[in-house]
Amino acid sequence: GLSVLRLGVMADDGITAIETLESWLAGLKLPKQKLCRDNIAAVDQENHPAEWEQVVRGPVYLKYTYTSATEDPGSGEGTPCESA
Repeated sequence: GLSVLRLGVMADDGITAIETLESWLAGLKLPKQKLCRDNIAAVDQENHPAEWEQVVRGPVYLKYTYTSATEDPGSGEGTPCESA
């Protein structure tokens, strides 16, 4: 099954970028999905990490990484993966 999914959203401002990302995630219905700041990286037009204050003003490019839970083959129990 799916183990890692990466999405990129470019927008004129941070509010639009987050709303668009939330819309995509709602449509994908990923298991045990929770939008978490740790899973989102914001970069500027030069692909350098952006400060969150800069994200609000825009333009912004958000990189989202979803990592699904893995299953322990010995026990069959799922264990959560860390975000990439």
